[in-house]
This record gives sequence, C-alpha cells and structure tokens, in this order.
Amino acid sequence: MARKAKHAYLLLHLAIMSDSCGPGDEVIAAMTRSASELGISIWPWEIYDNEPGICANPINRIFFTVPSGYRDDEYAEKIAESILLSLELFEGSTIDLVDDHVALPFRNAKYSKISGIHYKTLLREIEDANEEVGFSFQHTINGWSAVVEPYIALVFKALPTVVNNNKLRLAMAFLAHAQHDFYVCPGGLNEAVHDGDWIPTRMSILARWESAYQNCFKAVEAIIGDPPKKEIKLRNKLLCKGMNPDEEVGYKKKEKITDVIREMSRIRDTLAAHGSTPNRGIKYSQMTEFQACAKYLLERWLDKEYGGNFFEQTSENEN
Repeated sequence: MARKAKHAYLLLHLAIMSDSCGPGDEVIAAMTRSASELGISIWPWEIYDNEPGICANPINRIFFTVPSGYRDDEYAEKIAESILLSLELFEGSTIDLVDDHVALPFRNAKYSKISGIHYKTLLREIEDANEEVGFSFQHTINGWSAVVEPYIALVFKALPTVVNNNKLRLAMAFLAHAQHDFYVCPGGLNEAVHDGDWIPTRMSILARWESAYQNCFKAVEAIIGDPPKKEIKLRNKLLCKGMNPDEEVGYKKKEKITDVIREMSRIRDTLAAHGSTPNRGIKYSQMTEFQACAKYLLERWLDKEYGGNFFEQTSENEN
C-alpha cells in the first residue's frame, strides 16, 4: 500500500444540499477558514455519473486532506467525526455514527479540485486504497443525508474548536448517541409537553429511554464532572465553563440549569439503585428537558472554547 502517496478523504454520511450547482459563499468561507486554521484542505465536489458540469442535482460531497497531505487514517477520522458530531449537535439526530467508517481515503494527486470526480473513478480509487475483503464500498459511498447550507456552514465554523478538544468531542458523542435512542424534533415538542407524564410500557422502549438518559448525563459529566452536592460548587463549575447557572431551560416549564442538573443526578442515583420499570421510569417530558439541558450546556461550552460569539451571524464579510 502506497501510504506515502498523496491522499484525500471522502467524508461519509453527509452531503451538501445547495440551491445551485455548488455551495454558496457562506459555506465556502467557513470551509476555507477552518482549513487554514487546521493546516488542511477541504473542498466540495460533485460526484457525477455523466459529464462534469452538467449538475443533474445540486448535491455536493465533502472531501478533505490531513495536514501532511499523505495518508493518516486516525487523524482523518478525528476530522470526519468532528464534522458529523457537530451536525448532530446543531441539527439533531441525523447521522448513524455506529458504522465502521466515517471517511474513506483515496489517492488524489491526479484529480482537479475544480471539476469534480466521476463516480466509477472514485469507487475504483477507494477500492484500491482500502484492502477490506467483502466490504461494500459502493453501499458505503452512496449512504448519505443531504443537509442544507446554513447547518453546513455552522459545522465548519466549529470544526477547529471541536477537532482540538477531545473532552468536548466526547461530550458531543454522548449527546449524539442519546439522540439516537430518544429524540423529539421541534415539530413534536407540543406532544412532549401535553403528554409529558407518559412512561412507556414496552420494555424495549424503556431500555432505549434509560440509555438515552444515561448518555445525556454522561454528556453533562464530560462538561462539568460529577455535579457537586453543594450549590456554590456547582455554580462555580458552570461559571468556569462559560455558563450562567441561573439560565432557565425547558419547554413545559422553565427551570434553572442547576435545578435540572440536580434532578438528573437524583434520577441517576435512583436508576443505579433500582433500575427502570413502567411504574418508576423517566417521563416523556423529563427526557425532553434533560436533552435540552445537555444540548444547552454543550453549545455554551463550544461558544466559550471558540472564543465567544459563535452563534452570531455565521456569514462574515471579509476583505
């Protein structure tokens, strides 16, 4: 295997949905800034079946290199995972993160970043660079979700911060897995409020809810550690992470972050002692509120690590 040849990586699971044949200025600017900060290259490519430039559909895939330009699968996976975890934080449950691969390498020295790449050419190069007998690269390449540009721009704005912070990335992973076991999209929040006292009676659903809760709590622990019993210590931990302890979160009723975290701790202790049953489980509204709390804490921590003002207007006019 010619690992010293120049390689690029195809990001799996994700594509850019654009209004035209290529991403707009906001996405390109975010990609360019992140690539410069990390010392890598990132670019969108159309994977075409016909001739380049036809633009049969406004879908572009994401490609990147590692800092050396050569093959480094471990660092490439860190970049790819950071992109996908950021998307899960901003958009909700979107990507399946349990697959064997999040990016696939191929030798790219002879391909122009302007014209895109033919599907059969890309498939051949990926198969040549990866010696996995019996693995369906065709199925893996074609399995993706198309995401609109504003989320893509936000993901790349966050990329250097997420790549360079292992603890932040771990907390994001816990939340992402929680969302795959339990997730309420914005359109379903009214149901979570009105049917908030519901506890599932099916054991398979109850088990998934408990797993989701545990991962939510692990996300909180990854951010602030085991929540201290004393109020002043909990407040100080939140303040150190750039969070306002008196900030209120929730849908059915607004509660201070410190109160929500304490309720999560209480349930954690109860589950550890007794486990879940249909008569002693986590309510629908509680699951929703706990995820909202974990998401809020993650977004605030990301904002602090970014240097502040992360969630202000993404597009910036630069000379």
